[in-house]
Amino acid sequence: MPIQPRLTDASAPRFASSAIRDLLDQARQPGVISLAGGLPAAELLPVERLDVALSGALDEYGAHCLQYGPSVGEPALLEALALTEGHDVEGLIVTAGSQQALDLTLSILEHDDPLQNLAAVENPGYVGALQVLRARRYRLLSIPVDADGMAVDELAAALVSGARPQVCYVNPSFQNPTGASLTPERGSELIRLAEHYGFVVISDDPYAELHLDGPKRNPIPDSDRLVRLGSMSKTLSPGLRIGWAAAPPPIRSRLELAKQAGDLHTATLNQLAVASILGDQRWWTDHCHGLRTSYRSRRTALLAALERALGSDPQAKGITIGDQAGGFFLWLSLESKHGDGTGSTEPDSIEIARAALDNGVAVVPGSAFAADPSTPPRAIRLSYSSAPVADFDLAVTRLASHLTA
Repeated sequence: MPIQPRLTDASAPRFASSAIRDLLDQARQPGVISLAGGLPAAELLPVERLDVALSGALDEYGAHCLQYGPSVGEPALLEALALTEGHDVEGLIVTAGSQQALDLTLSILEHDDPLQNLAAVENPGYVGALQVLRARRYRLLSIPVDADGMAVDELAAALVSGARPQVCYVNPSFQNPTGASLTPERGSELIRLAEHYGFVVISDDPYAELHLDGPKRNPIPDSDRLVRLGSMSKTLSPGLRIGWAAAPPPIRSRLELAKQAGDLHTATLNQLAVASILGDQRWWTDHCHGLRTSYRSRRTALLAALERALGSDPQAKGITIGDQAGGFFLWLSLESKHGDGTGSTEPDSIEIARAALDNGVAVVPGSAFAADPSTPPRAIRLSYSSAPVADFDLAVTRLASHLTA
């Protein structure tokens, strides 16, 4: 049956609070162990190296660090990003995190008539992207995600049936929330569809460096219909707010104008400090290797805690754990005991998350990631990135009874 775009409810608020941010506020209560937010581990934030980089930038550039700068970004950082990420300098623009890059891209691609705005998105999908899409009044064309990422054949069926999105948003590597990665075959087909039907693919790839099993992935080939988004938030520091977009020249030029209108430029001192760090290629390579080692250990510890609490075969208890090859998260799909998931006594993911919070552990309900609110996944997202590893067993013990209720 063809997939139909689901119109945003006209009465729905454009600016709604993120369920994850709400949970993070509650997770700060004394005694609560948080497996909710996708924050970097505090001990992996390179405080001393950043201290050196910030001081060094002030020493080298002086008052320039404290001045207004070019909207596209400091030349030193653009060159460092081009070298590190393999982009053309001419196509890059530095933004205040990849979230701003996404918002700017959506702003320049939207129709003057909001009713014409349509975006193909992963379902379940990254809640931050869903937030900004809804704020921009895009209708959402929900495309399922499976073990190989976005089901591009389902997108193709929707396009054949007449759907005409301006954009298609994807997390190609270790998707948030499911952990799935787009295959190269699907990435190539996605670009073919974009070029044939005239939409823009926005590839948001913040976890690309956090490949815990196997080499770094780049499943989407270059195209004039592709905008790549990147970020320093998962690898260096979210507090610096350094992200970027790599776009074809016509889109990059419009992004510069949108950036000028939005906030003029990204913090100069932060850019120059990051440029210095990326320029120290040996340190950066070693740092990323250390991140992968640490997060691999954390992932293994959380999986082991789940096995101790749920047994070696969680599927026997109706729990399927998604791909764990990289990123920050484990996605636990919970089988319905009533077949269709409509049993009156069966808790949904929000009820499970609330019960878990009452029991001292914070997790994120799958419904927070639903691009189509009418079919929220009965699932839970767990983060292994920032909670103390020593607390994993206690957290999972507190959670386990709610997963099998």
